Amino acid sequence: MRKGQYLTFNIANTCYAVNVFRVQEVLPYEKPQELPCPDPLIAGIIRSRNTNISVINMRKKFGLEVKEADLDTHIIVFEVHDDENGSMTLFGGIVDSVKEVIPLDETDSEPAPELGASIASRFISGVGVKDGQFIIILNPDTIFSFEELSSIQKLSNNEKDSQSEIFRKEAVMQMERAARENEAMKKEIISENEELSDTD
Repeated sequence: MRKGQYLTFNIANTCYAVNVFRVQEVLPYEKPQELPCPDPLIAGIIRSRNTNISVINMRKKFGLEVKEADLDTHIIVFEVHDDENGSMTLFGGIVDSVKEVIPLDETDSEPAPELGASIASRFISGVGVKDGQFIIILNPDTIFSFEELSSIQKLSNNEKDSQSEIFRKEAVMQMERAARENEAMKKEIISENEELSDTD
């Protein structure tokens, strides 16, 4: 486990933590824009800091019962790093509540317990103890497989392209509308000038 500051949060009455260097921001919950997507983990997409971010239901990811969002629900924007090509992907994780930032080091934690071939063993990097409470330390880089991250990134890019196309079409429509209005104004001016000429 890496020594440092950790953001703690709850999912189904279990306390989790992630290194603050892997958290871009914590957002109050807003219902993600739903998109046609075959992956049931993806709740939709939000926009923050001019970036489209795919949002994952962490309860579903952990195989837990899904609950309705309430005032305590938040979206944590995680950074996932791909060391092979030096890239970084963002995804939002819906959590039940966000607690606080706490310091953790080697004396506060132990290696992850043996969980066999379970999915959980892949992304739990350790178990911490603070004030008598267990804290499950997560590694965002291993929460999702390469295929899942590729799907998430593709979804964000597709939505970005879709929005760009919408903006382009709106701009074209505005230009066409302005051109029609200018043409109508010209015709009106010409008509008024012709009426004035007939009067003279």
